[in-house]
Amino acid sequence: MYKFPFEKKNISKDKIAIITKDNAKITYGQLFKKVIYVSRLISYRSVCLIKTSNSLEGLIIYLACLQKKSVAILIDNNTKENSFYEIINSFKPNYIFSYSGNFENINYRKYNNEVLSNFFILKKSKKININRSIALLISTSGSTGSVKFAKISYKNLQSNTINIINYLKISQSDRTITNLPLFYSYGLSIINTHIFSGASLILTDRALIDKSSINLVKENIITNFNGVPFTYDIIFKFKLEKYYFSNVNFLTQAGGKIKQEAFNKIISILKNKIKFYIMYGQTEASPRMSYYLVQNKSFINGVIGKPIKGGQFFLLDKKNQKISKPNTIGKLFYKGPNVFLGYASNILEMKNNESSMRLLDTGDMAKFKTNNQFILVSRDSRYIKIEDKRINLDDIEHKLQQNGIEVLCTGSDHLFIWYTEKGLAINQIYQIIKENFLITKRVITFKYINEFPKNSAGKILYKNLLLI
Repeated sequence: MYKFPFEKKNISKDKIAIITKDNAKITYGQLFKKVIYVSRLISYRSVCLIKTSNSLEGLIIYLACLQKKSVAILIDNNTKENSFYEIINSFKPNYIFSYSGNFENINYRKYNNEVLSNFFILKKSKKININRSIALLISTSGSTGSVKFAKISYKNLQSNTINIINYLKISQSDRTITNLPLFYSYGLSIINTHIFSGASLILTDRALIDKSSINLVKENIITNFNGVPFTYDIIFKFKLEKYYFSNVNFLTQAGGKIKQEAFNKIISILKNKIKFYIMYGQTEASPRMSYYLVQNKSFINGVIGKPIKGGQFFLLDKKNQKISKPNTIGKLFYKGPNVFLGYASNILEMKNNESSMRLLDTGDMAKFKTNNQFILVSRDSRYIKIEDKRINLDDIEHKLQQNGIEVLCTGSDHLFIWYTEKGLAINQIYQIIKENFLITKRVITFKYINEFPKNSAGKILYKNLLLI
């Protein structure tokens, strides 16, 4: 009867599982009852498209899909209409959950009751033999409406969830707030680990700066906090740390390199009992690959630590030979039980029976220290060649950040510097780049935009800059 993530049977049915954005309390007994109810509406090995933010209904449907072994496709609630219909046409889901849209004109009927609203059931469907290992599809692009999804297996989910619980030591006494979205692999892993542990979640899609979110954590103490670099930027910009960090046992950060300024502020507020973990992962790894427990105040840009239990990193050089010498940069690969099953762009690509990709090309360049701690250098795609020099765009951004200048860099044989604040110190930037990277003015162009393009989790969407 119990399936992932409800397998821990010693959770009291009266234990609080979910606290909604309106401060309503849902016990594990109530949550499981709702999940079982919805799972009875869903067919075994069907496909359910879930377009949602961090809502109770969306969470219940996701959990019901896992319970019934139906494949959930998780997408952003802000997915554009044309992209949404493209996904429907490609995957022909048996069920659709969406707060917007009416699908009765495309062969769906609406189903509403006291548990569900905005739930649509396909009237007539063709039987497709879906790979039994697939648990869910989750977008890899970081943007809304991608038709390319990573196929995540039940084994992927369970092994990664247990690993994360073990190194963070999450227990039934823990509680966190879901400031990262359900459709984002990092946000989903927070939900999975807390429910599997019998911990509780404050489930909200409201911003951290929203007064209602602050009131929620005042009334319902959280014991851990999780965020991407952008999350911590917001926390410190609006001085929210006294609300979100005052009772935590640990903080985690993933989703890219944290800025030195944010790192320093985190270190300055940490007490002896509070731990800070920098983590590394990708959707294709379900999502966690490694973690690094920060134990001193020295900032190591790009540190990702050691792989999780059962996982392994290795580096390859340009000739695809394994690198064994410390501090040598190479392309980073990972293997472990959490590596996904490949990609799917349509329903037919869910039929094949691969059990695991086994080896994941992370697309990152990295090196390792003598203590086997791995450090990211850059995305492989973030290297460009200008004036016969191979340049790392992330290095330029980081160097400018150290001088208090926030910009984004793109290019191929020309460097484009994107900025949002008028009055940019262009001459200073020219000088910094010339001194550190030996690039001349003639190959640099500055471009002003109103705001940097980011996804719902705060990640920079560099490819969107190419469309401007």
